[in-house]
Amino acid sequence: MDKEQETQYQKAHQLLDDHRWLAAAAILEELINVAPNDTVTEKLVFALYQAKQYARAFAYFIEQPTVFIDNQRNVELAVRLLLHNQSYIVARLFIGELPLAWQDELNDLVATSEEQARDKYQTTIQTRLRSFYHLGDCSLG
Repeated sequence: MDKEQETQYQKAHQLLDDHRWLAAAAILEELINVAPNDTVTEKLVFALYQAKQYARAFAYFIEQPTVFIDNQRNVELAVRLLLHNQSYIVARLFIGELPLAWQDELNDLVATSEEQARDKYQTTIQTRLRSFYHLGDCSLG
């Protein structure tokens, strides 16, 4: 990064410290488009996650998932992001590539999230399943 980009990065870092997630994310998005690097990606995904912009955070995460395997805090952020985007299978695959010491806790997190989604969307699932069963009752031609 050049001097101006470094200044912008420091400003974004200060905004993160002040819990101004969207303002920090805006600066980091500009930086990542001009001078992409792992640290900016990590901070951007964190800022978007904290701002509850899960789909945008997921888009940046999926471009460089290896940025998030260096420490347990980043790994947990990545798994929680995948769960917020209902990517349960991807979360389990991601966890499978991690050190065994981290896997049990993260797999429990996935199982809990799956159970909560099952409870929350049970009515929706049953309604769609009934609609699917009755597709044969109508003429499609």
